[in-house]
Amino acid sequence: MSRHPEAGPHGLEQEMQEPKTKDAALARIESLKGQIQTALEDPVLKEGSEAAFRTVANTLISIADLFPGIGDAASWGADVAKVYSRIKYKKEQAEAVVAGKDPKKIRMSKLDLTPDVSVEVAVLTELLEFVSIGFLPTHAIEGGIQLYADWPKLKKAALKLREMMQERSEIIDAEFEAIHTFED
Repeated sequence: MSRHPEAGPHGLEQEMQEPKTKDAALARIESLKGQIQTALEDPVLKEGSEAAFRTVANTLISIADLFPGIGDAASWGADVAKVYSRIKYKKEQAEAVVAGKDPKKIRMSKLDLTPDVSVEVAVLTELLEFVSIGFLPTHAIEGGIQLYADWPKLKKAALKLREMMQERSEIIDAEFEAIHTFED
């Protein structure tokens, strides 16, 4: 009795095709994995994904900031993280100088969700919280300034991703064309 009725009495045709199908699927998965890894290593896409993460996080904090108490905690938490990351950044730069290394290679911590906004602006916007008794979503000011700074990075990453997807689409089209050529 055949394992696969469509394969004939001994099921050999289907069994011969299964390993090829599995191998092809595994090869496709490995290829896709390699392409994703390459994309993740691309500096433009990496910078764009960091900007996208910051934008989403700042938007969520700004939405939470609409609600007194909850939003204040989130907004102040972001500012504490900003101050902490700035102190850590300055310390690491000073250590690099003492060690004779290039301080420009030290990167800012990703804890800072608004790296292009100064600490002074962040603190001054939080003072508006007191004036508005927590009803003004002040983190939206910081988030808006950061979005303005991140917009070129987001746009550049989107264009790069589109280019990569278009190249991939052209390769797939060429593969299908080659398959159809040999089917005829």
